[in-house]
This record gives sequence, structure tokens and C-alpha cells, in this order.
Amino acid sequence: MHRRSKNKKYFPGYLIGPGGHLNTKENVVEAACREVEEETGIIVQPTSMKLKYVGIHHHIDTHTVWINWGYLSTPPDLAGRLKQSEEGISEWIDFDQLMKRKDDIFPPSLEYFDHLLHDLPGVLYTNSEWIDDHLQRTVSRTLVTA
Repeated sequence: MHRRSKNKKYFPGYLIGPGGHLNTKENVVEAACREVEEETGIIVQPTSMKLKYVGIHHHIDTHTVWINWGYLSTPPDLAGRLKQSEEGISEWIDFDQLMKRKDDIFPPSLEYFDHLLHDLPGVLYTNSEWIDDHLQRTVSRTLVTA
């Protein structure tokens, strides 16, 4: 997990998975791999990435829409070392220990943890409305399996 720096504009101080923006001419898998390395120091290859969810979050209070692609990576060998960055601090946290720290976790991330971290079958698609980082309404939630 990655603890966002308290001085960040978005999601300060929360535990959250690594993530960020999409660069020009970059696909979402490349962006996910880049963000993991930039924020955590861990190097993952695109071939190790498995799409687990797509979340569309309508933040009513800020009049913004965030589209989140959640990937699970289980590379055969880990490359790189966990690091601190200006984005925050990264650490390995066992799932059970993580669930004891729910108040520290960015609320939208909790919507996907079970599906993502237990590698449940299929891709979860959600469309939801948020105010002040709190879920107001799930418009749709669909699990697609092959």
C-alpha cells in the first residue's frame, strides 16, 4: 500500500494503491506500471498486469469524474525496492492487517479490495456517486466473467 503524503492536493494521508494520470500516447497498462515504479520503486511488467475493476466515480461536490482501472500484478520475481517519494510512503501490508486499518484507507478503494486482493473471478465495473470521499449511491455494479 501507499500512504499519500499529507501535502498532496488529492487524497492526502490516505492509504491507497499506487496510481495517477495517463501520459499522452500511453495506454492504461503502461501508465499503471509507470505509476507503480514512480510511487513505490517496484518494477512490474505489463504482462504481469491483470485487469480486476473499472470504477467510474462521479464526485458530486467537486464536479469531477475519475475513471479508475484496477490491476493486480503477481510477477514471478519482484524487481526494485520499496521507497519513499514525494508522493508518499509505500509499505507491504498483510490483507488482514490492512482491514484493521480501514479508517486510513481511501474510501473508494475499499469498494474493490476484496475483488482485487483476493483475485476473485472476472472484472468488476462500477458507476458511483461520491461526496467528500464518501459513497452516496452506487448507480451500477456489474461483474463480467469470461
